[in-house]
Amino acid sequence: MNISYKWLVVFLAILIGFVAGKIRKFNVEDLSVLVVNYLLPFYVFLSIVGVNIIGSNIFYMIFSAFFVIFFSTVFIVISGKILGIDFSSYMLPVVFMNSGFLGIPIIESLFGYEKTSLAIIYDQTQSVLIFTLGLSIAGSDIPKRERLKVLLINPVLFAILLGIIFNLTGLSLPQYILNFISFPAKSALPVALVTLGISLSSLKLENLLFISGGVLFRYFFGLFFASLFILLFSPPKEIMPVILILSATPSAVMSYLISEECKKGASFAASTVFVSTLLYPLFLFLILKYITIQ
Repeated sequence: MNISYKWLVVFLAILIGFVAGKIRKFNVEDLSVLVVNYLLPFYVFLSIVGVNIIGSNIFYMIFSAFFVIFFSTVFIVISGKILGIDFSSYMLPVVFMNSGFLGIPIIESLFGYEKTSLAIIYDQTQSVLIFTLGLSIAGSDIPKRERLKVLLINPVLFAILLGIIFNLTGLSLPQYILNFISFPAKSALPVALVTLGISLSSLKLENLLFISGGVLFRYFFGLFFASLFILLFSPPKEIMPVILILSATPSAVMSYLISEECKKGASFAASTVFVSTLLYPLFLFLILKYITIQ
């Protein structure tokens, strides 16, 4: 699918939600729960079942996603302690990237279908981390026992585990079941984007400087730590651009949904997701220029 077309689809979905939110009031928290707990698990399961998750390149994709996200988090935590600021309310949209809905079609457009399995593995690694590390950060004000309960019964993590089992064992589902599952799976990301638009309809972008900082750090952290990973571990040359591009995609829509569900930093997350996505064509051009001189 053409990159510009995909980008326009993203903004059309956000615009629909924005207009709907201006016309009438919606319960954003309920919509977030609908996406996270009832639609996204189907999307995740089908994404994992259909790819090859064996091979040395797969290891590099898993490790690179973990490396970028982990060290971005560590850097922000240390900076917060030095400055005496609690950054936990603002961390998710800076650390976690939209490596799925935008990243996967971009990799397919630039490098062909054979590289999409690598992008899916990277994205699902990020999914595991956002629903473990990310949920722990956003839910830091929630009692530990309650937080652990949320993690243990998280439908997305169950979907990831089930998808890996089906993938590695060669198990398959009847076609009519796959057809049924594909309906909620395909609706997950559009509904998430509409929900984001509804949330934006009631927000005031008062602190544009702070939001701009979040956007810049999202791209900087992604590109810097991906480059550091490549420098330290020398992955195969053909997958280096894939790692760089996926690591420097806009803020993850899920960072907003989780922030909304945990009631922590949701307005900042929504604004950062929107602005980082709006500016992505410019950053993608700069990232591709950076890749050509590597």
